[in-house]
Amino acid sequence: MFTNTTVPLGATDSIRWTFGDGTSSNVVHPNHTYTQPGTYTVCLRVQKRNNAGTPINCVREICHTIVIATPPPACNLVVNYSWHADSLNNRKIYFTNLTNTTSASAIVTWTFGDGTAANTWNAIHEYAQPGRYLVCLKVQTSNTCVRMICDSIVVGATPPPPCNNQSNFDFIRSTANSQTFAFFPAYQSNAAQYTWTFGDGTGSTSMLTNHTYAQAGMYNVCLTVWRNANCASTTCRTVQAGPTNNCDTAHVNYTFTRDVVMPNKVFFTAHSTMALIDQTWTITRVSNNQTIILHQNNPMYIFADTGYYRVCLRAVTVGGCVKEYCNYIRIEQIAPPNACVLQPYPNPATAMVNVNVNLSVPETITAKVYNTLNILVAERQIAGVAGNNVVSINIGTLPLGAYIIRVTHGNAVCYGTFQKM
Repeated sequence: MFTNTTVPLGATDSIRWTFGDGTSSNVVHPNHTYTQPGTYTVCLRVQKRNNAGTPINCVREICHTIVIATPPPACNLVVNYSWHADSLNNRKIYFTNLTNTTSASAIVTWTFGDGTAANTWNAIHEYAQPGRYLVCLKVQTSNTCVRMICDSIVVGATPPPPCNNQSNFDFIRSTANSQTFAFFPAYQSNAAQYTWTFGDGTGSTSMLTNHTYAQAGMYNVCLTVWRNANCASTTCRTVQAGPTNNCDTAHVNYTFTRDVVMPNKVFFTAHSTMALIDQTWTITRVSNNQTIILHQNNPMYIFADTGYYRVCLRAVTVGGCVKEYCNYIRIEQIAPPNACVLQPYPNPATAMVNVNVNLSVPETITAKVYNTLNILVAERQIAGVAGNNVVSINIGTLPLGAYIIRVTHGNAVCYGTFQKM
């Protein structure tokens, strides 16, 4: 994306971008995709127009050279793992590598959060002390294809959950047989009694249990946990035995928006052709490969510095399809330290919009209103006095939509947003 920072830039000004590959655009802030890597000269030409829209003799042009690098080969590696505690020793943990690679040359590194590590595909680790540990799994299949996931686990003696939550459970589908499942409760205690029903007329009283369904289909699996006469609960979940959805038809991507006051505060939104049940976001700074992992839905992230970042979404759909989508984002500036937030009123507004500006000394207050294309559409300047100042701007002729109001006085820069109705 190319950002037009021309000042001042009127709504009627003539804009022409040339991208150095024989194409051009008249959009204020264009997006452009180069078909080949290489070095290109990008030029922006702006010609001013008067209020009637007639060109005047005021033309400026600026050119910059950019380099489009050859993209690295696609890395479709999706790293994930599951874990469960030993039924007799809850400090002994079994880790299962769920990464989607069959490469025998893959380099695997487990770090268990207690200063120890392992390099086996699956791992068994016994912790010396109970507690919470951050466990990371890194898998590398080439010099340019490295992925890592980190998650916290709780090891050892933990207080029993409330009675209504003690029957929560998870399950893992076998990769060898899509009708075989491993079930394990979230609360595991030899002092409790466990009763499983698998939805096909069979059941089990083991704390940890496996089950193979004779027929493919949807089944309602229930777990009842009995701790004492006053503490019992039941939880049910639906599992799909047999072939799952056609994952070739599943597609995911994401969009993002920037905060109008903090341009380094970014809101991400996942999109998919199938319903999503899990999202993992990996944010990697291109310059030093520092990686942040967010395991949450549609996250907001505040970038600490400018530069290019590779943002990847790993999504799991209903039915177990795992898809990944990656793209690059550029952080051009971070929020100025003296930025402040305005509260325009009324909001929504119809004819006039107002903001309160408090000054410690008399000074000039300049208020400017921009549309979502960052084009100045209204402006007012007043002589501010010490104390509270009400700055009112006439917006009666503006089209309906969202607007940004920017107020400056002295060294302060304040922002606010409002809706024109």
